[in-house]
Amino acid sequence: MEVRPAVDVHSAALTITCHSDSGMQNATRTRSGAAIDELGYRPNLTARAMRAHRAGL
Repeated sequence: MEVRPAVDVHSAALTITCHSDSGMQNATRTRSGAAIDELGYRPNLTARAMRAHRAGL
């Protein structure tokens, strides 16, 4: 399940929540973090490597 529709925030806000400590209102960070925990989100490391062009393909 995708987290973004469940929280109704921009995908950039979720990226900031996962990777940064600043740049977002506390309410949005709290809501996003709660949804990430509740839905059991785990980043797909293969997809991340492919996006960064480090997949070795």
